[in-house]
Amino acid sequence: MLEIVDTNDVGGRNKKKVCIRCKKTAEEILRDRPNLKKVFWRKGICDPCYHKLKRKCRNKEIEKDSNFGKGFRIEQVIAKVLDIKNCNIELDDFNTIFDLYDPIKYGDIQARSVGPSIRKVTWNGREYLYDVWHFALDLPECNTFFAVCMSKDYKNIDRMYAIPVDKLPKDGLAKGMTIYKDPKFHAWYEQYRIDEKSYNDVYHSMKIDDCPVIKNNI
Repeated sequence: MLEIVDTNDVGGRNKKKVCIRCKKTAEEILRDRPNLKKVFWRKGICDPCYHKLKRKCRNKEIEKDSNFGKGFRIEQVIAKVLDIKNCNIELDDFNTIFDLYDPIKYGDIQARSVGPSIRKVTWNGREYLYDVWHFALDLPECNTFFAVCMSKDYKNIDRMYAIPVDKLPKDGLAKGMTIYKDPKFHAWYEQYRIDEKSYNDVYHSMKIDDCPVIKNNI
């Protein structure tokens, strides 16, 4: 999804927009690159970072344990299990609105994978700590959101959810979505949980040829 911020429009919300890779705001990018008149944003990535990423993908220079490398490996797992294509690879363009497309069941797919974190919950004056997976929901238009809950060392897929986008929390864009590991939190999202075994089997058996942008051996 392409957004444009030009030199005359870096105030307010656009001024605070931050690239998810270089962590710079639109204002900082334009200040550092005075030759630029506009900054193009693609899926939260500024144009300079996007072109670096695309070059690294084509040259097979993506580290498998980088954030992008981890996400791409999960996309490839889903693609193999569902027997579908990765749109980024097929179109040679990492600016596609969605990552995967399943013509049979899920439609346009956006996939996110995260490791666990700790959340503090206060109840009746007491504090409790819970293991959670928290997902940002700044999703472009798609039909299905695949929430992939990884183990802390990223060696296993602990849980998977395939959630219709129209069923996500209405305030999700601002707050994101939190999945609790404790089974007593049997929340609304549990009805969309899918069996992770087949995905784990593929994840554990992946080879370097299965990830054409990854630098190191899986």
